[in-house]
This record gives sequence, C-alpha cells and structure tokens, in this order.
Amino acid sequence: RDQVTAILEALGRDVALPRFRALRADEITAKATAGDTQDLVTVVDHLLEERLTEALGACAPGVPVLGEEAAHRDPARRALLDLDTPLWVVDPIDGTRNFA
Repeated sequence: RDQVTAILEALGRDVALPRFRALRADEITAKATAGDTQDLVTVVDHLLEERLTEALGACAPGVPVLGEEAAHRDPARRALLDLDTPLWVVDPIDGTRNFA
C-alpha cells in the first residue's frame, strides 16, 4: 500500500462510512452547478476535502490541491488547472446524492 491509498482508506473508514446515509437534513445543502441547480453538498464533503487537502499536502509539499468544494466557493482556484505543474484534483464524494 502506498501513502495515498492509506489516506483514502482511513478517511473512508473513519469519516465517510460512519455518515453514509445517516446525515441529518441540516447537514445536506443544495448548491447550483452547471447542469444541476440542485446539486448536493454535505458536511462530509467539506470535512473530507479539508482532511484530504491537509494529508495530500503533507505527502507532496508544494503540490497544490484543487478540491471541488473549494473551487465552487472560489472559482478563481480553477486557474490551478492551467499550471504546468503537478496538481491534486479532489472530488471528496463522487455521488453525493447517493451518499446522502
């Protein structure tokens, strides 16, 4: 197992799995995105993205992380995609509607 696999396994086990289909209504909100004006985001999306950003930053110092929720909050962060350098791209929960 490599370090990234270990991070993903631990966060899945410790953060995501305990909250799978067990969220309160106030922990799920809608956000407007291209193609889906009722896209969902949960507290778990935010927490996982925060933890992944920290952990991946520790694995590869200096390599930026572009998370889905951070890019939604601050579209200017998408400029990271234009850099000709390594970049982590993170979608904390792919399929939030099913997760929630």
